[in-house]
Amino acid sequence: MTAGELADGSLEEAESAWRRAAADTDTALAGGGVAPSLVDEIRHGLVVSSLLSMAENVPAHLVERLVAAGLWSAPRGVAHADRLSSPEGRAGLLNRLLPHLDPGERPAVAARILDGLAGSVGSYRADQYTAMAAHLAPDELDPVVAAARAIDPPDYRVRALAGVAPRLPEPRRAEVVAEAFASALLARYPSQQADALSAVAPHLSPAQLASARAAAGAVEEGEHRVGALAGVAAHLPEPDRTAVLSVAFTTADALGDAGARARALSALGPYALDEALDEALDAATAAASATALDRLAPHLREDQIEVAFAATLALGWTDRAFVLRRLAPRLSPGQLDRALAAADAITSPSSRFDLYCTLAPSLPPERVAQLLEAAGELRGDHDRRDAWSGLAPYAPEPAGRDALTRALAVTTAIHSRIHHAHAVAALVPFLPEERRSAAVRRLLGGDASGDRFRAAAAASLAAAFAEPGSWADALVALIPHLPPDLRAGTAADALREGRHRPGVAIRLLPHLTADLRTAAVGKALTRALHAAQEEYGSAESLLLLAPHLTVGQLRSTVDAAAAVRTERVRTEVLAGLAPHLPAELLLVAAATAGRVRSASLRAKALTALAPHLPAGERAAALEQALAAARGDRSEVDLLAGIAAHLPPEQRPAVAARATELALALAAPDSRAKALARAVRHLPPERREATIAAVLAGDGPRPPSVLLAALAPYLPADLQRQAVAAVAAIRHPETRAQRFVELVRRLPDELLPDAAAAAGADPNRFWRAELLARLADRLTPELLAAALPAVGRGRFPAQAFAGRAQALVDADPSPERVRLAVEVLRRALPEHRTYGSLAAIGALASTIVRVGGPGAAQGVLDAIDEVQARWP
Repeated sequence: MTAGELADGSLEEAESAWRRAAADTDTALAGGGVAPSLVDEIRHGLVVSSLLSMAENVPAHLVERLVAAGLWSAPRGVAHADRLSSPEGRAGLLNRLLPHLDPGERPAVAARILDGLAGSVGSYRADQYTAMAAHLAPDELDPVVAAARAIDPPDYRVRALAGVAPRLPEPRRAEVVAEAFASALLARYPSQQADALSAVAPHLSPAQLASARAAAGAVEEGEHRVGALAGVAAHLPEPDRTAVLSVAFTTADALGDAGARARALSALGPYALDEALDEALDAATAAASATALDRLAPHLREDQIEVAFAATLALGWTDRAFVLRRLAPRLSPGQLDRALAAADAITSPSSRFDLYCTLAPSLPPERVAQLLEAAGELRGDHDRRDAWSGLAPYAPEPAGRDALTRALAVTTAIHSRIHHAHAVAALVPFLPEERRSAAVRRLLGGDASGDRFRAAAAASLAAAFAEPGSWADALVALIPHLPPDLRAGTAADALREGRHRPGVAIRLLPHLTADLRTAAVGKALTRALHAAQEEYGSAESLLLLAPHLTVGQLRSTVDAAAAVRTERVRTEVLAGLAPHLPAELLLVAAATAGRVRSASLRAKALTALAPHLPAGERAAALEQALAAARGDRSEVDLLAGIAAHLPPEQRPAVAARATELALALAAPDSRAKALARAVRHLPPERREATIAAVLAGDGPRPPSVLLAALAPYLPADLQRQAVAAVAAIRHPETRAQRFVELVRRLPDELLPDAAAAAGADPNRFWRAELLARLADRLTPELLAAALPAVGRGRFPAQAFAGRAQALVDADPSPERVRLAVEVLRRALPEHRTYGSLAAIGALASTIVRVGGPGAAQGVLDAIDEVQARWP
């Protein structure tokens, strides 16, 4: 049953049943007994998760098209939006549905949109507010104007106010335009100044245009000054327009960078099409050419379209699609045929259909119908969905409606087989022995038996090996639970099926019989050596094979490594083989590493080999590494690595040199990180003095990157300052990166500070991400406090469940068991089914502890039941 076939009450009914089962579990736990109701709790939670996950899988543009085509009602679209976890996602979908609602319903929905957008980035809010304004009555726009005023930075505020202003009556319109213009003058960077002035210019009065003209002429960077002047000039009367354009052309001609000149002239395209097109064709980079052609497309004369079209076809497929989106409506039937031929030549099916969807609005409906049929051959669920929903609005009926129906069906059937397999692998060891094989067979080979099962299971394994991700790991983990007569044969069959990713065959080696294992190792070694010699792939396969190789095979591998042409691969192999080599081969590997021409690679390889060499040879290898490191551009990193293996009496001098080099680096990030690597090898008193001097040189408030990097060596008060400084970083990705670096270095006593900072992060996505990165260090108390901080829809199920299980394994007290159950509950009704399955897999032993002996089989049955009905 698909989401579209479910009654509106199904989600509410499932949530109610889930809460009742949870209450029964709590009662049983409070009485100190087992709680078989936990299985029902998991079953109902998986139903909730599946329903919500299907809602997340249906993209907003598909929902809008289903409503527009009459396949869904507008209220059903709104109900679908309510199931989305992201406030921004809900707001964006509701905004798409706004024109399909009755006018009387729109103000209430608009208020919900504004609430959902409150924490979004400025650019997204500006576009959403502009879209809202088009479908609301003028007297309903005051809340939108108020929300637009709150946007930061100013250029996005201008875009939002300028987008709403035309819908307002006078004198309200003039007031909002004045606010937008004042904000435009506050923009900080040249690109923002140009964008802001161009956005507000169409709405300015003559007096305001005169001020805008002066502001445009004052933009500092030439390329953006041209853009600002062009944006203002279009709305000036003659002769002022000509005068401003003259300045803009002079500025563009003076630009030394060809790409900047092409982009600048494209902004002036309507006034100098020939010059602008010539510059676009001669641009130094494809990106600059694509940007210029995209800007020029609406303004080109008929005699210029073929020239621009030919240039567009010469671009890479990404840039080509970008320009064709704007150029396609102006192409002739013959040119559209050539564009389709260019799309046909793209080898990536998803990229090919992306371009088909770009061209679809300009193609005859019959041609779109043909493309719809071809889209059915796409292998990926997401690819088919995107192709059908992208092409459907331009196809003849009933093909278009049928395509949207198919797009919805394939969307709601997307499920997480990787985490399904991991959950089964985690639960199978808790089954009675006679049932284990049945559970594994059900996942690997369905209802097949005997040789048919072996063939089906081998095909499943081969398909998993051919894909990225960890599905193969989960399936291989199931093989030991097969009957002995099927175990080795299934593994061998899987090895013979198709092509495998590098190193994947090695995971099956322990399950083969001795004779099969010897042959498989030899075959895998031949493939791995060939890959290294041909310079594709990496050393991964050889290093995974190393524990399984005989001395003779290891000797062949070392000899082959010496002949690898790519020094990076050669040194990776030598360094990775070191723990597995006998003494005589270690000396050969060290001699080979010593002949590597690249100084930095030579130093790295010798440093990796040194700990495994006898004392005398180790000293010689480290001396060689030190000599290679001197003067290399990565000397500070190389010295820090070498210092760790030097005798105590030699370490301070090398660390001092690395510290000196680190302090000389200009980039703050590089300097801080290099300094942290170098000072750890200094004597404690010297390290403290060096750090004190560095911090003093950066003033009373050292930068967060420096505090985060040096955290292990700072006193407690500065470590707390480091946590606060990182939490105050405005850019969310930088904040998360610094936080992760810091958490690895903090002492246990400061974990509460770090957890509080992570839980208070203003961005929901990054709050969950930071707490997930912190999970493996959380105490029971901190883990319990983190649960409500995450909120619903972004729960880090795998990280929290893994930590909860580790805490129970260390101390299976009732308090910790109840905490693990609470983590499971938080993960179950998630908006992504894979989170629920990941938590079940991680907490498998707690589930059996709480639910009793039959819990493992009950949960497996629940997973199969739910996935069969709501995949």
